This record gives sequence, C-alpha cells and structure tokens, in this order.
Amino acid sequence: MKYKKIRKKIKAVKTSLSEELLSRYYASPLTLAQTMQQIRGFTPRPRELSSRQLYKAVERIRKQGWIEKKIIEDQTFYSLTKQGRFKYLIYQLKTSCKPMSDRATILIFDIPEEKRIYRDFLRRLLIQMKFTQIQKSVLIAPYILPQEFYELLEETKLLQFVKIIEGKIRY
Repeated sequence: MKYKKIRKKIKAVKTSLSEELLSRYYASPLTLAQTMQQIRGFTPRPRELSSRQLYKAVERIRKQGWIEKKIIEDQTFYSLTKQGRFKYLIYQLKTSCKPMSDRATILIFDIPEEKRIYRDFLRRLLIQMKFTQIQKSVLIAPYILPQEFYELLEETKLLQFVKIIEGKIRY
C-alpha cells in the first residue's frame, strides 16, 4: 500500500515536470539546454557571437534567400526578401500565441485543389500553433490570432479562402 502511494507521487511529479518542460520549450525561442537552465533557476544569457560567426550566419541566410545584400556608398545594408518575411511571420506566429481564458478563435478554410501546398502548409501551421482540429478544414484555438497571421494570409494570397470567427467564451 505504501509503495503504491510513493509510485503515484513519483508519477505525478514526472508528469508535471514533463508538462512544464514541454510547455516552456515549445512556447519559447530558447534551446532545450537554455530551457533546462531556466527550470533549474539559472538565467540564460544570450550567446555572444564573434564577428566571424555573425558574418557566417548572415551569409548562410543570404544564400538561403531570406535576406538580400545592398551596397550603397561603401556601406552594406541587408533587407528581408519575400521569403525572409514569410519565415519571420511564421516564427512570430509560433512564439507569440498565448492562450486567453475567455477568448477563442474558430478558423474555417476552403482552399482549392490548385493551392494544395498552401492548404497543407496552413493546416500544419495551425496545428503547430496549438489549434484543435474539429474537421479537416475547421480548427479552434483558445486565443485571438495575432496580426502577423493576417499578414501571412495576405502574403500567401489565402485570405479570400479563410473565414475567421473570434469571440468570447461564455463558460
């Protein structure tokens, strides 16, 4: 009898720790190591990059097509490309969605077969944003969508195929 109580307590502690770890990891832009440090009470410090590391990182994302380099009067400027803005909006969406207690969003979409890639992308993104799938094209979340989501829909020209219902939950 005594062992069963101890096992239950250990299981409860493991479950709560696992849930806390996962919620912190998925809701945070920190790495797993930084999240573990944060749970243990350490404040994660931003890693300082050398100029060489920074240059390599900028060149890597430039080669991926996320930014473009412009040289004007012996000065170098970088700006986001369309693909870079798209990636930025996705990152913002994944990190900024916070559940609200009395607000919810229902999202309904009917995207044609010619835009299947966008439809599948939108479905995957919504599931990553913690939406619950009611049907294949009907999803619900316990929060109001951020402005970046509407910008993303405009960028991908999907706004005309999506209906969004936002409102207050009564109970």
